[in-house]
Amino acid sequence: LCQALAAACPAAAPAGAAEEIAGSGLRLATPEGEVRLGHARFAGVAAGPSDDCSELWLAVPDRRPLRLRFRDGLRADAVDTVALLRRQGYRLLLLSGDRPGAVAAAAESLGITEWEAQAGPVRKAAVIAGLKQEGRCVLMAGDGLNDAVALAAADASLSPSSGLDIAQNAADAVFQGGRLAAVPEFLRVARGNRRLVRQNLGFALLYNLLAVPLAVAGQVTPLIAAVAMSASSLVVVLNALRLGWGGSRTDGGV
Repeated sequence: LCQALAAACPAAAPAGAAEEIAGSGLRLATPEGEVRLGHARFAGVAAGPSDDCSELWLAVPDRRPLRLRFRDGLRADAVDTVALLRRQGYRLLLLSGDRPGAVAAAAESLGITEWEAQAGPVRKAAVIAGLKQEGRCVLMAGDGLNDAVALAAADASLSPSSGLDIAQNAADAVFQGGRLAAVPEFLRVARGNRRLVRQNLGFALLYNLLAVPLAVAGQVTPLIAAVAMSASSLVVVLNALRLGWGGSRTDGGV
């Protein structure tokens, strides 16, 4: 929101002495009094209008607080990605620190029925902890400061390369580009990895069940044993390479 505000006011002079109040906004001490930029309560407003816009409030001494409205656009493939994940049987939750109106509008556009607004870092982590207690394996995707704790708490987590550094550091994987298609791609690769690991363990077990008794019985010469060992390793490697042969990559690499 601050980047959008700075872009809309290019002639504004930077205020280097501003102080950040975590979860609230910015404040600046001036000879006329304290200037505040942040959420409604932080700016001294009891309750702002209820609509589907994100907002910042600017409070300047001896002036009426000014509401700055923002409208966030969904990522280009967000609707298609959510629909694909739903068809694949995943349960989807939208956790946001934004206002209820804005979150409700985004959830409706995406077709997500489970959502929660005004969720701070602690609340997001608590929701993930509750899901894990239910026995669910949780994948968290987020890009903001408020997502870092939840990204670290999830079983697996993703962050886009455009996200904040703290979100990328907390995530297990970072995807390139601005498209969310990397999320189902990540899940496809994970499922494929699990399947191939199980297959390779089966191949190794089968080899040992056949080769060890023959070796103990003296039915295997050193040359045959060396060839069999190399062949078993080659089978495992080639089977693992099949992961790259199946499916197509998206433009947002993981």
